[in-house]
Amino acid sequence: MRALIVDFVHDFPQLRLLNIEGDRCRLAQALHARSIDFAVISGDVPEIGLKRRAMWSERIMVMLHDEHMLAQKDRVYWSDLRAERFILPRQGSGTDLADLVRARLGEPGWQPDVETQEVSRENVANFVPIGRYVTLTTDTVLGRVLPGVVLREIHELSAHISHISYAGYWRSDNSSPALARLLKLVGDRYPP
Repeated sequence: MRALIVDFVHDFPQLRLLNIEGDRCRLAQALHARSIDFAVISGDVPEIGLKRRAMWSERIMVMLHDEHMLAQKDRVYWSDLRAERFILPRQGSGTDLADLVRARLGEPGWQPDVETQEVSRENVANFVPIGRYVTLTTDTVLGRVLPGVVLREIHELSAHISHISYAGYWRSDNSSPALARLLKLVGDRYPP
């Protein structure tokens, strides 16, 4: 994503780039209200009037304090996380990750302990070393791991690593020249 933005700003320096963050609902509303031309959203947004372009996927990782019993394991499976307390941010992909935890670990009559909070991913991560909860993140945090924190990929029972997908969305009736330029760059960088 960073490379796409750098290319866009380099190729079109006269255009003003406005960045906003939010959950899928806020971003979809901003697209419909024409406040923004393009949004990158995790998962699928079945909104009428929006076009979608798959872009990339990221590995899902559990963030644990370094003395957690799972920190010693080479492989962590969803079932290993059943008894954990999860805290996730409401921003970005946090709500999608919370939904994923509920889907992977929940069953009739029982739901996992999952809470979303109005804090950034970084602030959630800052409190993981205390050991009161775990959180999920993606491999974009690699290289920025905090002291006292261990990251482990989450494996499916099939031994595949869990992923979350991202896609670009825009209004189907948006004829903005800037959007057309961006979509060309998206097509070049993320071929179908």
